[in-house]
Amino acid sequence: MTPLTACLVAIMVFGLGGASIPAQSFPPVTPPVLPSSGFWTEVITVTPGWLVLQDSLGRQYPLAATAAGFYTIRALVGPGQIPPNSLAMVFGTELPNSMIGADHVDLLEGPLRLGARPGFERVLANGISQEEFAILNASPLLRPLLAPSPILALAPPSFNFLVGPLVSAAPVQVASPGSNQIFTIVANNRPPRIFRVNRVAGDFKPIAVGDLVYVVPAPRQALSPRTLVPSEITVYKNLR
Repeated sequence: MTPLTACLVAIMVFGLGGASIPAQSFPPVTPPVLPSSGFWTEVITVTPGWLVLQDSLGRQYPLAATAAGFYTIRALVGPGQIPPNSLAMVFGTELPNSMIGADHVDLLEGPLRLGARPGFERVLANGISQEEFAILNASPLLRPLLAPSPILALAPPSFNFLVGPLVSAAPVQVASPGSNQIFTIVANNRPPRIFRVNRVAGDFKPIAVGDLVYVVPAPRQALSPRTLVPSEITVYKNLR
């Protein structure tokens, strides 16, 4: 028995005030790792094998597809552009009444969808899971049972990580796998944005002039007009 429960699909952000979620057979999902610092560029030239990126200071960086390897494409879409049976991922703030606070929802496609494990996980603000928190803070008598500790009432989980089917685009709602629970995703003063997200490798054919690219350089990479070796690039389409 475990107090941590992986729940089927829900929305991509954190929350759900104290709702009881039954344990599932699939393994818990893993919260995304936030990228290290990078910088924004714009695509000014593109061929299948090469990109030329330009930063806000006008500096240009040629980038070969062979150096980029796998890269992420995030395409902003409207409610009428949502593919059927979309699998959504949300990482956000835990809110009451089955809501998650997040500014966007990712619809997983291609390799990302194939590698996704639907589920729900509460994550504490300090990165410790609910189960680990209970073990660390419960009395020795409670630890063997992995029972929720009373101290959890004083320090409830801060975030939710959810992977599940998108059931509505307006409002944005994600289902929790293995239960009848539906999470509504909310953002500050506007609907959350919806991105179609995929991982691509081999060439730059999906990229167009004017796309925005967030570049995370490889460790200790010395940037120059002659070379750019990224550890990760993320292409954003339709942001303008």
